[in-house]
Amino acid sequence: MFNFFPEKIETWPFVILEESFWFKFFRVFKFFFLIFALLSLSFSLFLFVFFLFLFYLFSYFYLFFEIKLKRKSKEVDIKNAFLSENQNLADFLSFDCQKAIYFAIKNKERKNKNFIDSSLLFISLFKVERGLAFIFNRQLLDLQKINSFLLENYLQREKNDNEIFSQDFQSAIKKAIERAISLNKKEVSIPDLLWAILKENENLEQIRIKFLLKKEDFDWLIE
Repeated sequence: MFNFFPEKIETWPFVILEESFWFKFFRVFKFFFLIFALLSLSFSLFLFVFFLFLFYLFSYFYLFFEIKLKRKSKEVDIKNAFLSENQNLADFLSFDCQKAIYFAIKNKERKNKNFIDSSLLFISLFKVERGLAFIFNRQLLDLQKINSFLLENYLQREKNDNEIFSQDFQSAIKKAIERAISLNKKEVSIPDLLWAILKENENLEQIRIKFLLKKEDFDWLIE
């Protein structure tokens, strides 16, 4: 049985919060309070203090979110808990990995599909950690074409059972956890998930053939 319930993670509400419109709006809008404060300094001390206070308030909230909520330390012993059949495997994911899962779920809903596979998770990783694109560009791999190919295969794929997560998705999650354990990490990070997907996703071999890539072009990524 694959116990994977991201919605039950303690930090899951904060994943949703960070991707909400109002959170993104106020994250940017707080700087306008600072601008208003500086502009009002020449004619109104009250407005200066008022806008400066608002800037401080929103900045404090954002820092609290970043430091205390997003980066909340894991209380689960990943090495021992992984052996438990009742353990929610999603508990082992870092906040960024949780965001990747969130994006995959949203993508599934937009495409009106009934499952998530490792291809969809692969695409979602790059929405969270945009720096990963550099890794592929450095090897002259066209990430946009790769993502398009994976998405096309995902849309053509049908799944008739009730499992939301496909077998290759499940294998990738488990392998990512095993890698994190082997590296003595407290949680699964984005590189762990990427490594696991490159190991488990059969479509990546098709991509190598389709785009006439050498086997070494992908092999170095999973070493």
